[in-house]
Amino acid sequence: MATVLLHKVEFQSRELPAYCVVTGEPATTFVKWKAATHHPPWAFLLIFFGVVPFVIYLAVTSRSVTLRLPATDAVQQRLRRDRELYRGIGITGFVLTFGGGWIAGVFAIVGFPMILAAFLLRWYLQGRDWVWTYLDSHGTIVIDGCSETFASAVEAWRPVVPAS
Repeated sequence: MATVLLHKVEFQSRELPAYCVVTGEPATTFVKWKAATHHPPWAFLLIFFGVVPFVIYLAVTSRSVTLRLPATDAVQQRLRRDRELYRGIGITGFVLTFGGGWIAGVFAIVGFPMILAAFLLRWYLQGRDWVWTYLDSHGTIVIDGCSETFASAVEAWRPVVPAS
């Protein structure tokens, strides 16, 4: 597995090479994917000072960018299936937890763990079947765990900058 670094200007000016990010086969479609900032582990300690300072920190420091990553139809179908699975579990857990009614307490016992399970399932499925994309501290997009074919195609695709 390879890692590709992209500057914002590179992928906004033209399409990425048509090789699947996951398999390296010729891509048949493009998948919209969001790359967001990673926060340092100490930032999550702010939650102990209250939810408000934590939310303010995330609102001020979070950035994201939407990418169109090349993929095969099989990879796109697998991503769609996985998204439907963890979203369905999460929505079901949310409805059971916060749905109200006279037996809401009983459903909350089942619903809240379902919400946690949906987050864990999303984390697991993305790590297993897909690449990790995030913005580093300099605003560079990092595509981690992509195929070697895609990485070499991106290197060949980059515009040649003349030496000054």
